[in-house]
Amino acid sequence: MVWGSDSPWTGFEGDNDYRKLREGLSDWVDGGIERAVLWDNAARLYGFQ
Repeated sequence: MVWGSDSPWTGFEGDNDYRKLREGLSDWVDGGIERAVLWDNAARLYGFQ
């Protein structure tokens, strides 16, 4: 999944803290999944080296 704009929060930007969400991700998933979500999946999708 690749999000663009402020999706899924369009229109609710003031109610969300991106830094807290990013920091909280490691509480929800292990390191390998976190890396896949934040980097590896997009890198593979767009062919980044």
